[in-house]
Amino acid sequence: MVLAQPRATFPALAATIYLAGGRGDEGAWVLGVLQAAPAIGSFLAFCVSGWLGRVHRHGIAIVVAIMTYGVAVALAGVAAVGLPGVLWLGVTLLALSGSADMVSSAYRSTMLQTAAPDEMR
Repeated sequence: MVLAQPRATFPALAATIYLAGGRGDEGAWVLGVLQAAPAIGSFLAFCVSGWLGRVHRHGIAIVVAIMTYGVAVALAGVAAVGLPGVLWLGVTLLALSGSADMVSSAYRSTMLQTAAPDEMR
């Protein structure tokens, strides 16, 4: 998921698509919201992550989480171009991508730790 991070596009999105380029501090505010959305989504997913322990097919869960991440990022891009100026939709989709990334990361870490020998932990 390293190659699919949309963060490099956030300054251009804030300045052109969300039309905050020439409005002083508002451009920085929009950029900050775009940068914070995935982290907020990750935090919210962490807060309700108790159900993750009940999933036994971690591989399928990782695939679903990665697909959710990809779809959310793609839809955020489509929403930015198709509905310019609708910031809340892009932020919501970026938060969803952050939550999917957190779920995927939790399962990947769990699989790595369970596969490691006891003397390596």
